[in-house]
Amino acid sequence: MVEISFDEPARGKKIVAAINSACKQLEGVDFAYTPYQIHFKGEASEKQWFYDNMELIMSSTSLKVMADGTQKMDAESIYSNITLSPREGDESDPELVSELLKDFKTLLKAQISRPFEEIAPSPEASSKKETVKIPKLTEEEEGRIKDGNIHILTIVQGEYGERIAKYIADKGPDSWEVSTITLEKDLPDMIDDPAEFLPSEIPEADLLLPMQEESAAAQLIVDIAKAAQVRGVIAPIDNTDWLPEGMKNQIKRDLDEMGIKSVFPRPFCILDEVGDVLIDQFAKCFGRPKLTLKWENDKITEVDILVDAACGSAKFVAEKLIGVSIDDAVEKAGLAHHHFPCLAAMKVEPDIEDTLMHVSGFQIKQAVDKILEPERKKKAVYIDPDTF
Repeated sequence: MVEISFDEPARGKKIVAAINSACKQLEGVDFAYTPYQIHFKGEASEKQWFYDNMELIMSSTSLKVMADGTQKMDAESIYSNITLSPREGDESDPELVSELLKDFKTLLKAQISRPFEEIAPSPEASSKKETVKIPKLTEEEEGRIKDGNIHILTIVQGEYGERIAKYIADKGPDSWEVSTITLEKDLPDMIDDPAEFLPSEIPEADLLLPMQEESAAAQLIVDIAKAAQVRGVIAPIDNTDWLPEGMKNQIKRDLDEMGIKSVFPRPFCILDEVGDVLIDQFAKCFGRPKLTLKWENDKITEVDILVDAACGSAKFVAEKLIGVSIDDAVEKAGLAHHHFPCLAAMKVEPDIEDTLMHVSGFQIKQAVDKILEPERKKKAVYIDPDTF
């Protein structure tokens, strides 16, 4: 942990602006997310500037350091210090982490000493920015969506998104229209003007499915949602490096202000219906796996997929269960999932103390177990002590 004390107490808005400026100056370090989040609520006195999770990646050593700052600061309040420390459970080299945080401390203190106008945009100009509101669904549009006629726009950057987008297009209902836009890779860590990196043409759609492979690209989600005039966003988190928690929270706030319903399933295959007509139409087909089983003489003879995983893993597992004993089916489902090229990350998530790939595998095992548990109970043999 590094405590950063300021020679002179600073207002919250200046501290956050200084953090943003310091982040751009560290050499040999990439930023999964620069903690510069600004909210204006009506009059200037109501605005808040704050930072959530700062994630620094030391690219020269392939070492990831999570500097987790959870303090929230009001714009005009005065602060004498802040603290930064690696996220709990991080396995990075402590000496390298310490050096990185010390370098950041030096840069931050230097930025704090500069005039606010040199390190931040004018808050007056930003506060005048109007929030775009997306019109609510008309009765006609809602009826069309309930009938299964929806247009899905996917965002991809590489094989991860491309595989899912293709599977959804191939296996989804015929009434679905699936379009894809591809973003460049190696985008800047901070995108000041999204228009520079947005595709020249963004089709209008009902539902946005962003599957970027860089956290920098996630900065474009809100702008793409606005341009496409979508009414819903499903932003799966199969790798938290691609959509960190702090950035997810910011995106959700921005979409909420625009009137766009959004969900962030972590991983993708825990998506359930949420009571939103548009998102639920998708979740009826792809999300948390649901299936039916038939068996004869304790051997599985038929598996029907009611809800598949968006990557196709549930269908893959189902094919491996034919002929398997109902006593071995749950374990076999887990093994089959293990052999499927799951797209979820294999790093341990500190908050759940497990990997997203393991969470994904548990979903299909649970789906099978839910069906077979009553049958196993019927087969169980109980001994009555009174008979002895």
